[in-house]
Amino acid sequence: MYLEDNGAAILENNRRHYVNVTLDALIHSLSSSRIHYQNKTGIAGHYDFDLPIPFQGEESVETYDMEVRSGLKAMGLEVRSGKGPAYEIQILYIERPSAN
Repeated sequence: MYLEDNGAAILENNRRHYVNVTLDALIHSLSSSRIHYQNKTGIAGHYDFDLPIPFQGEESVETYDMEVRSGLKAMGLEVRSGKGPAYEIQILYIERPSAN
């Protein structure tokens, strides 16, 4: 999968292989609609590295977050819980379109 900064992430054998990736792109690739991370390191540059974090699937948000924290800690990065902007979409009404 190609990332926003022209880097790439390869998902293979419960590992993510990142090539030519910024920390902003890494954090964006780890975030989802279920959990959001922010890069506040201020570290610039492009890096290659491997993380033992499986693709987010059916596991709970708590399990995935624990795997992300463990993988980033192995790289020397710390994840801290905090508050930040969040987006929520609410569908209040829906109807079937009329036939043409």
